[in-house]
Amino acid sequence: MQTLRILTPSMLIGIAALMAACATTSAPQPVIVAPAPAPAPVIVQAPPPAPAQQPLSLPARAPEVRMSEALVRSAASHAGIMRRVARAAAYPINDKNDLNRMMDDLTVMYSPILGAGMTSYGALIATQNTQFVDSVLDAAQSQGLDSVVYQLYAGADYATQFSGSYAAAADISAAWSEDISIIRSAGVQLKSQSYSLQKNPAWKKQRADSRKERIAALKASRNVLASIDSNSQRNIAAAGAVSSRDFDGPQRTEAFWRAFGKGGVMTGGNPQMNKRMKRALTLGALDVLGATDSKSSAWIANYMTTPSLNQCTKWARLHTEQCLAAGHYKYEDAYCIAEHQLTDGSDCLVKAGY
Repeated sequence: MQTLRILTPSMLIGIAALMAACATTSAPQPVIVAPAPAPAPVIVQAPPPAPAQQPLSLPARAPEVRMSEALVRSAASHAGIMRRVARAAAYPINDKNDLNRMMDDLTVMYSPILGAGMTSYGALIATQNTQFVDSVLDAAQSQGLDSVVYQLYAGADYATQFSGSYAAAADISAAWSEDISIIRSAGVQLKSQSYSLQKNPAWKKQRADSRKERIAALKASRNVLASIDSNSQRNIAAAGAVSSRDFDGPQRTEAFWRAFGKGGVMTGGNPQMNKRMKRALTLGALDVLGATDSKSSAWIANYMTTPSLNQCTKWARLHTEQCLAAGHYKYEDAYCIAEHQLTDGSDCLVKAGY
């Protein structure tokens, strides 16, 4: 038989204390986590601005040097041709010597310099268009000067890719069209004079001079050069390529046009990007980049050849000779000059793509 033990109050207090101690020891204590410090602000330094790219600047060639270059010489010949045409239209025919002199002067319309002069004239017009010049210089800066020059020499189509090519082509087209119109108008005016001479008693019965000698003189002078005064040629050479950054650009361009008898750039051109135009733009771009010096003269002269135009003007010369051979009176020479040297010449330029 078991004995029942009675717990006294003091015993109960001890047991309670023991149980409380056990509970305190076994219960997990809460973990207090201190908040992490706020991250320091990250300061991002902006990169320094890239240095401004300096525009491409090419050394200018002296006018005296450029005057001996093929492009400038040919353009000056074109100015000379147009001055001869202007004289034929402006001066009245007083005697047979006037007719002979006029016929000899206008044999330049049969010369190979006719097409070369027109092409080089167009090329230098392009160098006066600041939009074209800027776009060529920008291309040379971004792609490399040698690369652009190489591509220009490689093919005429490349020149049409410059952003200013259409603006330059419009200037060229307007100038070409005006000069062809001047030649044709001179023919119309001279033909009118021939009819007036026919009615003039002083001319009406004046027999023609030796046809054999006149035709021989015509043949002998067909390769004559159409020169201009050195001051005008220097103005053409001194104009150089005019960019939008050139402070004296307007003055140089004004002198350029004055050398060709113009008051300024022609307007209203409707350019056709044909073979002639592409070649003019190519030569203009090469001139902007300084690649048309004397070392390139042979290439440029070959590039400016115009076989189809030369063939056309050859026929015009033969027609002139036939016209002279068929004439019996001196006033008829005026008709031959008007019809075959001037009118046929202007038609040949149009057919050749100018």
